Amino acid sequence: VFVRLDSTNSLAAQFAGGRITYLPLGPMDRWGRIPAFAFLPARPLGAAQASAAIFLLAHGFARFMPAPEAHSCRSVFLEAEARARIAKLGLWSDPYYAVLAATDRAAFGERAATNVIVEGRLIDVTSNPYRLSLDVAPRREGGLKVTVLQRNVAIFDRSGLNIRALIGSTLRVRGLLDLHFGPHIEISSADDVEVITDRRGQGGMAEQSKTVAAPPPTQHP
Repeated sequence: VFVRLDSTNSLAAQFAGGRITYLPLGPMDRWGRIPAFAFLPARPLGAAQASAAIFLLAHGFARFMPAPEAHSCRSVFLEAEARARIAKLGLWSDPYYAVLAATDRAAFGERAATNVIVEGRLIDVTSNPYRLSLDVAPRREGGLKVTVLQRNVAIFDRSGLNIRALIGSTLRVRGLLDLHFGPHIEISSADDVEVITDRRGQGGMAEQSKTVAAPPPTQHP
């Protein structure tokens, strides 16, 4: 998850005075970090331990960031995040962290090279030998463009996400915002995309989404 720095004290208070459990999810990276699920100390005595990530997401102290290690718990993490967003808890009370409209070019200027969440209706999909381009805003408005490298298209196909079949759907996309050639986000897996389905939440943004079918999880938050 992407964690806001001012959540440190709240998280430390949850960990204080108890045994912390970690579930390593992969090998150490070049910075000496090991991805892991962390679990809060069990309270009261005999109670099940709770996920630290879900605690952060549910209180609005973090946003979900797609990562291979988090795939098995993606739907649970997104649900916790959505509840906090609707209630405007924590960072969701700050407009800087809001879900952006794909047509809001002015908002993109303040968020260059940061991880953002952007929502828009998929208007068209075009391709060239190098990438797919997903238009989630009218081209004449200079809004966001989402790209998928051709070498990654098969990843989406294996996940059951047919990108062209989503034309007309509202998408919520997460990723690093690049402004060098107009606002765009490159996505590399189906976990980077939510397909919005039903009702509209506060501010006109859709709040219900569906996730791509996946094999039964082998690891749990």
